[in-house]
Amino acid sequence: MCGIAGIIGNLTPDRNILNKFLESISHRGPDHRGFFYDSKMIFGMNRLSIIDLKNGNQPIQTEDGRYVIIFNGEIYNYKELKREIGSKYTFKTNCDTEIILAGYSLFGKDFLKRLNGIYAIALWDNFKKKLILSRDPRGVKPLYYGKKGNYIYFSSEIKSFVNSNIFRDIDRNSLQQFLSAGYIFNNSSSLKNVKQLFPGETLEIIENSIVNVFQQDQ
Repeated sequence: MCGIAGIIGNLTPDRNILNKFLESISHRGPDHRGFFYDSKMIFGMNRLSIIDLKNGNQPIQTEDGRYVIIFNGEIYNYKELKREIGSKYTFKTNCDTEIILAGYSLFGKDFLKRLNGIYAIALWDNFKKKLILSRDPRGVKPLYYGKKGNYIYFSSEIKSFVNSNIFRDIDRNSLQQFLSAGYIFNNSSSLKNVKQLFPGETLEIIENSIVNVFQQDQ
């Protein structure tokens, strides 16, 4: 199942808050916890080991250090994509996570359209200092994000936002929607200032601003 979380902003994020986010979703990945720290972006993941049990821990970086990825999900066509990429990239693992990293490093965000699977992706461009968040077109894997002050936070579960005590206010409109219809409309959540990525949505974030939004159809 796995769980991912992180913080990006225009100041140095607090690692203790990231730890709280990950502790809140520790049930999603009992096998390993990994981190990556940059001056204005930190993220981590709790891993449930399924593919490449020995070498598949995350985060994973490209050899040149430019791109770093954490990922929750399954890429069904990763073996086919790996054969297509062939000698263009030197793979260090046999896991489906690295095919996303390899494809993005070679072809950019358009490669995400070629993924057949269910996923929530966080990918860091260390040269441009840009964070990419992406959710599968089916909307199977959850990914929440919220902006507060100098930072944008993200996590696989809204529980992280609640337990951090940073996001405290209930979204009454969303609560009313849930009580009347049994679900929350659009990409809102039960907390103010916390949203879900739409199915098939990709966000590009620099410091504490969303600079681009892309939509991939199912």
